[in-house]
Amino acid sequence: MHPLGAVTIVVVVLYILAREIAKRVIDAKLQALYATNRYDECIELLNKPVSRILQPTYQQYLQRFTVYEAKRDDKAALFTLDTLLGLRLSKRHRLMVVTRAFNYYVRQGKGAKSKEMLDEIAACGNRELVADCRLTYAIVFSGEHGYIAQMESLLEKAVPEQKAKLCFLLSKQYANAGDREKAREYRRLAEGAEKELAY
Repeated sequence: MHPLGAVTIVVVVLYILAREIAKRVIDAKLQALYATNRYDECIELLNKPVSRILQPTYQQYLQRFTVYEAKRDDKAALFTLDTLLGLRLSKRHRLMVVTRAFNYYVRQGKGAKSKEMLDEIAACGNRELVADCRLTYAIVFSGEHGYIAQMESLLEKAVPEQKAKLCFLLSKQYANAGDREKAREYRRLAEGAEKELAY
């Protein structure tokens, strides 16, 4: 092998390794900042040129949305979500973004936007996801409250993400049934479970 060819291969391999290490360092720092509720520093890190260069556009906006959502900066979260929804994405990424948008719009009480996302989710063919989203929509926007016992039985074994959603839906169902005390109790539990969620 020609010495110049060998040097070129070594340089390319070193570049790829350095790039991967830098991506992992940025991701670890971002997770540490997020875990300690230092959301403004997360955004600063995401705004740095090195972060913009190393991360795909989709990932940058998804991370920003996650931070703005946790920070409860609804204006920035909605702007970022609109940008995400406008990106050209693979089917898998599009479904992930639409599902996140559906859940966000539901929590915000935006029925029309939720329905728009639900219609797109329904076209994906994932029966379990479609059923879950339709049930969520029915509870939040149509006043359903017949799933209380079933959801309460699932709480004990639920992971934090499931627990947060179950508590949110139980809060809505109790409110729909007219039990304000239980609705408040589950709203507090939902907020607590949301704080446990990792980045």
